[in-house]
Amino acid sequence: MNEIIKAKMDAIQKLADATANDPFYVPREIPVSTKNEALTKVITTEQDAEAFLIQIEALSSVAASGK
Repeated sequence: MNEIIKAKMDAIQKLADATANDPFYVPREIPVSTKNEALTKVITTEQDAEAFLIQIEALSSVAASGK
């Protein structure tokens, strides 16, 4: 499980690095309700951690696509 989480964290970091260096990337504000939910989520199990990373990955891809 830890390998899966590490791989996802690495993918998120690569996405963050790519968008940081992209001159055409226009950052978008993530809705406050989504941001608050992500920030206040309590991770108590490995399944929660996996679900949280999937949510962050989805938010990152939406932000990167500009939609």
